[in-house]
Amino acid sequence: VAQRLNDSSPLLPSGGKESVFVDDTRGNLQVMVMFFKGRGFNVRGFSSRREALEHLKANIANVGAVLTDLNTGDDISLEEFLEFTRLHPTVAVSICSGDEVRSLPVGVSSAYQKPLHLGELSQTLAPIVGKRSED
Repeated sequence: VAQRLNDSSPLLPSGGKESVFVDDTRGNLQVMVMFFKGRGFNVRGFSSRREALEHLKANIANVGAVLTDLNTGDDISLEEFLEFTRLHPTVAVSICSGDEVRSLPVGVSSAYQKPLHLGELSQTLAPIVGKRSED
């Protein structure tokens, strides 16, 4: 995950819906979660699709967006994961990959090439997940 240290993207108000990130590279996942939490997003990170799917099944009403790595070392295929998310079309599902994604699987709204630019991704996610009222 690449991010410039002098990133000038603005801090955003806390997101209302949860963003769920799935990446089997724990270092990438930790950086993403810390970055988005630091910008006020409500975010959860999982290192496997199986863990993320269990979380989604229990909390889907609170989730606004899912970003999953295209290739994980998981025993759940992307297709199996998408079978569940397709039942919930209000959840925006995106994939990221180190390789070019030529076509999007059914149920996936966007794809991002690694290394990710987290500032741009945060600007894309903000209107999708909404914002909590400021205290």
